[in-house]
Amino acid sequence: MAALWLLVLGKHFWNSSASAVKKSTIPVINMTQSVQVVRAGPVRDNQFTITIRNVSNQTIEDLAYSFDPRKGLNSHNYAIPPGAMYDERIGINPAMLDANPNPQLTILAVSFEDGSGEGVSPVVETLIDQDLGMRMGILAVSPVFESLCEQPYERLAGAIPQAKEEIQRIPAPPEGRSVHVKAAFQSIIQEGIRKADQLIGIYGGSSQDVMNSRLANTKDQYSLMLSSAKVWMDRFNSRVAHSAR
Repeated sequence: MAALWLLVLGKHFWNSSASAVKKSTIPVINMTQSVQVVRAGPVRDNQFTITIRNVSNQTIEDLAYSFDPRKGLNSHNYAIPPGAMYDERIGINPAMLDANPNPQLTILAVSFEDGSGEGVSPVVETLIDQDLGMRMGILAVSPVFESLCEQPYERLAGAIPQAKEEIQRIPAPPEGRSVHVKAAFQSIIQEGIRKADQLIGIYGGSSQDVMNSRLANTKDQYSLMLSSAKVWMDRFNSRVAHSAR
């Protein structure tokens, strides 16, 4: 599941520069309490690895970092359990350090499995909104695939395009939601459309056994994602209701 979310949200390598390649390590500023920086660097071939440990009692869902918070941030979905370590490889853009010859990496915020977070407040809000939009999208798309995967093989020629149309017609989140909620929601919708297109191609070019195997895998994948999304939403709604009291 985490692998799919990484695929959906994408992997973006952020800033640094050629002179950074000469540095043995990149300084790290940590704005969180739940992430321990175990090591960072050295820089080799325009990239370096930072090793972090989750020292909280919750799974870390997302982590945001940046070389220059004024110009943007980088965030990924991780699912790092309590006590676990994780290696993040960060690419360096050789052109960037012309303006900043001494870069430092700032860990800005994390979000947790219950929909809470810590760190720089606006970044925490962004991470939680991304998590929320992603879960809202999963709750909307998963039932379409679960229904499709129950169809007999003989009906798939019409059922798969119909499922794609259903996904395309899923309404966007309400106007009150942030752009981060909407963007994460749409990323799940687009991934669902891409998945439907894949199934159309497999149906047209593969055997029934291959098609049935792919449908079974798709059903299992979305069932797992749906179950996890429901748990997250329950925790999130409970936390929001409690804080509103």
